[in-house]
Amino acid sequence: MSERLGIYSQVELSAAKDLVRELIRVVRSFRLYEASHPALSEMQITLRERWDAATAGGPVHLTFCERKVLLEDEVVYSATTSNQIIPTALYDDGVVGFVLNRGLDPNETRRLVEVLAVEHDANIDYAAALWEADLTHVQVLLDTDDGEDWEDPDSPQEFAQQVEGLGDDSDPQVGNDYDDERTELGQMVAHGVPGEDDEDRFELTDTESAQLRVELSADTYRSTALHAMRVVHNMSRHATPGENFEVLARAVQSLIRTITGSGNLDAAAEILGRAQVMMDSERQLESRLGELTRECFREPPQLWGFLNAIDRRETIDERRLYEFLIQIGPSGAATIGDWLVETRYPTIVARAMRSYGDDAVKVLVPLYLRSGENARARIAPSLLGIGSPEALVALVGTLQHHSEEKRAQLLQAIARSPEPALRRVILDALKDTAEPVRRIAVGALRKQDAPMVAKVMRDLFANGDLEERSYEEAEDLFEMLSRMGDGEVASVIADFCVPRGFRFGRWRPSPLQKLCLRSLRRMRAPSARDVVHELRMNGPKGIRDLLDSALNDI
Repeated sequence: MSERLGIYSQVELSAAKDLVRELIRVVRSFRLYEASHPALSEMQITLRERWDAATAGGPVHLTFCERKVLLEDEVVYSATTSNQIIPTALYDDGVVGFVLNRGLDPNETRRLVEVLAVEHDANIDYAAALWEADLTHVQVLLDTDDGEDWEDPDSPQEFAQQVEGLGDDSDPQVGNDYDDERTELGQMVAHGVPGEDDEDRFELTDTESAQLRVELSADTYRSTALHAMRVVHNMSRHATPGENFEVLARAVQSLIRTITGSGNLDAAAEILGRAQVMMDSERQLESRLGELTRECFREPPQLWGFLNAIDRRETIDERRLYEFLIQIGPSGAATIGDWLVETRYPTIVARAMRSYGDDAVKVLVPLYLRSGENARARIAPSLLGIGSPEALVALVGTLQHHSEEKRAQLLQAIARSPEPALRRVILDALKDTAEPVRRIAVGALRKQDAPMVAKVMRDLFANGDLEERSYEEAEDLFEMLSRMGDGEVASVIADFCVPRGFRFGRWRPSPLQKLCLRSLRRMRAPSARDVVHELRMNGPKGIRDLLDSALNDI
């Protein structure tokens, strides 16, 4: 690797090679096929996968020469002829490199490929075409960028001091142009490994941390602290274990405090992605430093401060927030759960909490039970999405306070649960005031205990609830009861068909009683058939006639 930068790992180098090769393959294919050809769609999907893999640890800076594409001083692609678009034609038109950022979307992929697939001639200006393509995840570097010369800093302190001018009134905001000053800052790097007498040299002072925090809050160039982290991470590849780890650890902790204090979500997500790559390293020191980087973000005070800083930002990328919370993982569930009840982004946070499973339930159930109505409304979607018995039991305790939509969603989750303690909820829902909720309860009846169903049905008959419902709803209910086929349920239905004190000569079945008889006829269990036989033998003539008639006549 390059002696000047050395901030990319072998994994990142390999991923960059795969990405460039795939980009060239797609560009060549784009010239051969119609734009709507399915093969091109598949290739572009693969290209975005390669792109995400290469940029997982942060932005990738590719440099173009006449026949080579470089990552630092390492060759990631060599052109076989001098007339290839990448890199020769781009280089001839003054495009000397790309900075690739994570998150390339399908439309942007298509626009990038369309520009690069144009056959080169004297009338093609690739620099202008790339600019007009509005590539938000690709920064185009031109040979006209004459940035100020910077001296490489010897430590992160000096790195922080050299960015003092960033973010003031004279500093232009980042646009699609790749700003010269920030380009140079992104290339600054510290050299070597701290010596025995320099243990404190890599720990940022409070003043330096505050300065970096200001720059990050302004969001003028997120790679300022991100690049400093890469510098420290790179040192771990060349340092020896022991005291050097403590020195590098202090540097990591200082920089993460700066990033979390600023609420810079992009930088935090990229550093976490890079930490995961480091953790997979075979070098013990690099792996340990990757683990430390991740754990620093997970520390409750650090994480809480960062999450609150995010809420203070005017706008954020919600997809990036979700990715960050997933990267934090279940160990941050307690802090993230507390944030859920007050954040500006409850939907995103609830979705991430669902991925934590039982770890989220342990945090959210106590929080739900002791919280007020507004907080419960934010917590409920996570518990409902997890759907474990413990989560559902907590929600059932406040079922009457939920909206009709939430009650229906909760009942659907309960219907899928094997937990016996939740069966009563299904039966109680047969008395719900909302028909959609009652319909869901009907659909789950076959999984319920017949004696409990019989008791609920007796209450519904006694209170006259069923007469107030639509014929279609009642028809569905008795259709489901007929499939249960239990003798206790059949007895309750038979009692409704032949109420006490009826007069044989004047008995006329109501529409509801006809539904009851049809349900009895369809029951196949021996205990239910015994009830039907008794009713046929001792019931009024009208019942006997209906029981003996064709089923469709009832």
